[in-house]
Amino acid sequence: MRLRHSLDVLAASLGFIFLTDHRLHSPHHHLLWIETGFTALFMALWALARFQLGSSFSVRPQARALVTSGLYRYFSNPVYFFSTFALTGLVMLSHQYRWLSALPLLIAVQTLRAHREGRVLREAFGDEYLAYRQRTWF
Repeated sequence: MRLRHSLDVLAASLGFIFLTDHRLHSPHHHLLWIETGFTALFMALWALARFQLGSSFSVRPQARALVTSGLYRYFSNPVYFFSTFALTGLVMLSHQYRWLSALPLLIAVQTLRAHREGRVLREAFGDEYLAYRQRTWF
């Protein structure tokens, strides 16, 4: 049910931004379609990754379970990965391009969080986690 609510909020937010955007009537309105699609895709993947974590989600790194299905079959940290792209899309939609200068900092923070989380999971799951990391990206 939480995923459905998240997707409803996402759709309503993007719809509002899209319909109130002055570029909808400009000769370059196709850029708005691209930005909206980009943002919607990555926000949906971010929400799906969060949903697939289930009760394993925590703010601080904890080793509750090693999730290896869904998006976690391909990415070891899809929440960090997709949230970075979703936030980039929101910046593009908002026309606040100066915030793109914070992107390197966001990437550094997400990478640090992923390393800390990996350390906790490696200590808890040992070889199983190492084998999983060999099969996944970021």
